[in-house]
Amino acid sequence: MLDYDRIAFRIWDLRKNRKKVSQKKMAEDLGMYQPDISALENNRPGSGIESLPKLELIAAYMGVSIKYLLFGNEDETEFPD
Repeated sequence: MLDYDRIAFRIWDLRKNRKKVSQKKMAEDLGMYQPDISALENNRPGSGIESLPKLELIAAYMGVSIKYLLFGNEDETEFPD
């Protein structure tokens, strides 16, 4: 079973500590709105955190595998060249 709170935390952690971008910048880059990013990071109802296409988009933006985003396996982290 997926732990959506952990997925939300990984999204927040990757944005703050890896990409080092604001919610606003991430939203602009992904064609979303800042409140959408906030909702995802806080696992709010209706945030779309259960949407695989949305999570795939975020994983690609963060440079990690979808498997890492979903399950948090460190060996699934992809680092760009």
